[in-house]
Amino acid sequence: MSGHDLEQTFVERSLADLAAAAPARDDGESSGHSALSPAALTSVVPPSVALPSVAPPPAAPLFVAHPYPPPPNTRPIVGQTRLGSCLVTDIIGDGGMATVYRVWNEPLEVFRAVKLLSRVEHRGRFETEAKITAKLSHEGIVDIHSIGEWNGTPYMEMALVDGPTLQRILAERGKLPEIVCAAIAALVAKALAYAHSETYMLAGQEYCGIIHRDLKPANIMITASGAVKLIDFGIARPTQASLHTMEGNIAGTMYYLSPEQMDGGEVDNRSDIYSLGTILYEMATGAKTFPQESITELMKRKSSNKFKSPHEFSVNTNLANIIHRCLRRTPAKRYQHAQELADDLQKFCETMTRQAPTAILENFFSGAEEAIYADFGQAKTQRRSPRKWFLDKFNASGTPPKPPKEKLP
Repeated sequence: MSGHDLEQTFVERSLADLAAAAPARDDGESSGHSALSPAALTSVVPPSVALPSVAPPPAAPLFVAHPYPPPPNTRPIVGQTRLGSCLVTDIIGDGGMATVYRVWNEPLEVFRAVKLLSRVEHRGRFETEAKITAKLSHEGIVDIHSIGEWNGTPYMEMALVDGPTLQRILAERGKLPEIVCAAIAALVAKALAYAHSETYMLAGQEYCGIIHRDLKPANIMITASGAVKLIDFGIARPTQASLHTMEGNIAGTMYYLSPEQMDGGEVDNRSDIYSLGTILYEMATGAKTFPQESITELMKRKSSNKFKSPHEFSVNTNLANIIHRCLRRTPAKRYQHAQELADDLQKFCETMTRQAPTAILENFFSGAEEAIYADFGQAKTQRRSPRKWFLDKFNASGTPPKPPKEKLP
């Protein structure tokens, strides 16, 4: 064995001895240098001896993937989840695009409604609805108070409408008295007249008028005090622009769409008037204007605009004529402005009562229909609280929860 080989053997044995003699540390602390570090070896190995390279230990992974990761919580939990400054207290409704929750706004001590997006592909439409509705300030349109995000999902905080949708009322009651039909339609027409003529800014551009494009009983709510609220401007658009509508696609609910919407033609405020006419028809007759269940047959009837005349249901002639004018296939033959329609409906009501539309609805939904036809100056018939009767009649889940007297949620 040469001198070089003896020197190399000495180094290898020294390394083995140092490794065996290194004290084990189980306290998790780090000393100034590890037992096998170059600094430790140079203290006992002559400088002339070359040290073998020591490979560093493999780096620990930053994240360890769990084989079965728990699914993310995508829905708020009643009584636990907060959306901004609001605590979720109940679920009001679950639609195709969003879920609406009843919430308690703790700082303001009021109940509100929060609409939380449930389908990410509709985010643009959802945000457009928030922007458009926030620019509308009318007693017949639900108010938007704020917007925010929960777990990256957008939501909007709205005024809570304490009452059912017209869809629910029709499902439970069917055909409504003609004066009640006219009162509801008159209030909706007034809200539309405001929306169709309002000037506002959107995306840095000034517009005049908003077309709802999705009028249907599910988007009309009625309170115990007789107020009518128009909701869900999700596919609304300015009169001069087209938003969130792809070529060839139909936006809206087919039963209530105008012929030009079905055909993909030009849509303006008169399309909303047609849709309101189909709602008025359904309220007055108890049947849909186009009851066909087959999509093919429905589109065929819509395109030809053939429907059973309201006269065949023994609807009052004046009201039937109003309905027919709303449902003309050619937009130029319909009411040209929603306010014109509201005025005719108001005149129809005045032939039977001196009460305003809101008073008509308050009396009807409080169980005092006979009071509608009494002289305006006479005292109303003794009746139960309008709110109590209304909620008992139309809210299957009972009276909505009230804030605790001592401790708020």
